[in-house]
Amino acid sequence: MQHRTILKKQLGLTMGIVFFTYVLIGVMMVLFFSQFWRSEKKELLSQNASIVAAVFSNFEGDSIAECSEEQLARVALVCSSVAEVIDADTIITDTEGKPLITSLSASDGSQPEEINPFIMQKVLKGLYVGNGKFNGIYDESHYVVGQPIRNASGTVIGAVFAAVDAKNLSTYLMGIVRTIVLVSLFSVLLAFLIIGIFSYRMVIPLRKMAVAAREMGAGNFSVRVPNGGDKEDEIGQLTEAFNSMAVSLSNSENARRSFIANVSHELKTPMTTIAGFIDGIIDGTIPREEEGKYLRIVSVEVKRLSRLVRTMLDLSRIDNGELRISKAQHEITGILVDVMLSFEKKIEDKQLEVRGMEDLRPIVVDCDADMIHQVLYNLIDNAVKFSNTGGYIAVSMKESGGKATISVENSGEGIAPQELSMIFDRFYKTDKSRAHDKNGMGLGLFIVRSMIHLHGGEIHASSVQNEYTRFEFTLPLRDNVPELKENLSVKERSDHT
Repeated sequence: MQHRTILKKQLGLTMGIVFFTYVLIGVMMVLFFSQFWRSEKKELLSQNASIVAAVFSNFEGDSIAECSEEQLARVALVCSSVAEVIDADTIITDTEGKPLITSLSASDGSQPEEINPFIMQKVLKGLYVGNGKFNGIYDESHYVVGQPIRNASGTVIGAVFAAVDAKNLSTYLMGIVRTIVLVSLFSVLLAFLIIGIFSYRMVIPLRKMAVAAREMGAGNFSVRVPNGGDKEDEIGQLTEAFNSMAVSLSNSENARRSFIANVSHELKTPMTTIAGFIDGIIDGTIPREEEGKYLRIVSVEVKRLSRLVRTMLDLSRIDNGELRISKAQHEITGILVDVMLSFEKKIEDKQLEVRGMEDLRPIVVDCDADMIHQVLYNLIDNAVKFSNTGGYIAVSMKESGGKATISVENSGEGIAPQELSMIFDRFYKTDKSRAHDKNGMGLGLFIVRSMIHLHGGEIHASSVQNEYTRFEFTLPLRDNVPELKENLSVKERSDHT
């Protein structure tokens, strides 16, 4: 089955429109010139009929039949002159329709015996205009104009008819039609050539996109579409958007593979440790007096697995729009103190100075305490992890503009400026973070941002390399919480923002 390509469709549609346009123009021109010819002939024949009728303007008789032979000869001469000038026939009749003078030199018509009474009735009342064989006088169609003849007193004493062959109109119109056809054929061929070239050039990048899309469907995310056209037109913009999508898919695929590798490693390491120590306790390899020590290690690894599973569940709930919020009034300062206490040992091991705790004062917000606890846990965990030994961690809270602003800062190597805008993307890890946290999955800050947005707040990061990194987020105070539906999901929250 042969498929109709965009090129064929566009060419067919364009040629159809061009053809229809020229047909319409041709019909309109034929109608216009036909009407123009008739109007012109009507005016010309009427003028010449008036000239003939004017010959009788000084006649005193009541009928043309009373004219002398000299008068009739003069009228016949006038009729012959009209026939030569405008190539028209002239017929003069009495009021009964009997032809008295005929000049049929311009046609092959036969001498008429009597004009149709219906025609005579119309012409004696004023003006007659007709198109046909004129009561059988002519074998071909003629255009006829008739006028009444009046004597000196204004009495109608007869009629004069002027007729011209209508085939002149056909010849005139055929010439117009031939001209239109020739111009149309040339224009259609030229339009076909120009539009064909333009359409082909426009379709080329679309075909390349189709090939690239099939390559990407087969797993090759490195393919790109070259942009050989105008980058500002729709095709150029589509090409850039396609390449941007390809880059995004490539990054997502690389992140997915890295994520799978990291998760596999995260699962394998603690599970291997747990299995080894449990087997050692069961088979007696580990002495009974040291079982407590190794059980504590097993407990740490189980908690590590638990955090990993919770992270995975949070990610799944965020993607599915199922992460729900259950808000109540909570004193956020207490949550921060609890989190800091859980890192007491790690802070002491790195000899870190904790700043700002003494300046904290109670601030109440409407929030989901578990989510805010996880947000603060992730931020302080990163602060401890990436601070330099002997450095500091600084926390602060303040109320301003109906919002609570919470800041977590740590000394250390910091984050490069070009990476600050990407650190909240899922699976993103800076080069420096790999050095400190080889097994991290790059999900912590993505989940933090999702939870902050779910509460109607914002989070920002700032850093000066080799000096500090600061994360600052806001939460609406209890009297300024947005009117969100209870248990609003992340997907719904993103629609609001």
